[in-house]
Amino acid sequence: MMASPNFSIREMFVSRSRPELVSRVGEIPWEHLVNVVRLILIVLQPLRDRFGPGVISSGYRSELLQRAVGDEGPSAHREGRAADIAFPGASAAFVWQELRAGYLTIDFDRIAYYPAEGRFHVEVAPPGQEARRLLFLATPTWTQVAIPVA
Repeated sequence: MMASPNFSIREMFVSRSRPELVSRVGEIPWEHLVNVVRLILIVLQPLRDRFGPGVISSGYRSELLQRAVGDEGPSAHREGRAADIAFPGASAAFVWQELRAGYLTIDFDRIAYYPAEGRFHVEVAPPGQEARRLLFLATPTWTQVAIPVA
């Protein structure tokens, strides 16, 4: 089932590191599925419209998958509000530059750029909360980067 012109809900149920632990769509709480659709519509589709097709390496994570990847705390992935994505047709450095410059009016909550891997962790805000539009450079010190107010 397509949630947007270019993303299916099924694409959000992937883990490149532990594919055997990926949940099926019907196995997750309804509110998490709603978050998955919100993430696609609010963040992923606008990014795809600007930078071309994206490859999701990690989307929704069950509790078991969350523990298996070494993350035991609260997680936007666990709630269906986050995905890790790369844009093979665009330079990751260019995508980061565009995000930092504030050229895109996407209501993301957080985006972290992993330059060594050429990928981005993207999040949508929890339902009812305003998007904070926080950018982070994923380095050993996790540098937060200010973006211009549009």
